[in-house]
Amino acid sequence: MSIDPTKELESIFKNYNRKTLNPLIIIAMDAAEKVLISNLKADSPVSMEGGEHYRDSWESKKGYRYARYIHNKKKVRYNIPGRGVRDIPLSSLLENAANSPYRGRIRRTVRRSKAAVQQAFINKVKGGL
Repeated sequence: MSIDPTKELESIFKNYNRKTLNPLIIIAMDAAEKVLISNLKADSPVSMEGGEHYRDSWESKKGYRYARYIHNKKKVRYNIPGRGVRDIPLSSLLENAANSPYRGRIRRTVRRSKAAVQQAFINKVKGGL
């Protein structure tokens, strides 16, 4: 029987002080981020057009100390009625367009990856203690 990841994290945070954990948390977040980006890449479609592929455009922004913003930087030209032609994130079109065959795929991939991301985080923190 495996231990609930939330309880496992609570016990780690309770038993160690913040000064010890802070650098480990940053390293563990990087490991967890790599797992999620890897899963998103594996579940992304590849276009037959030249240029940068959607699958290869996943990246992380680290603007905040204890947060990671994972997004796809691929943009496409799209005509918005009344506003003209704009560059729109392809991930938004694929994820949210009513007639997209990929609708909800990012959400499903993130949900499916949750346990692996948590485990990567926990393993990295435990490995550094």
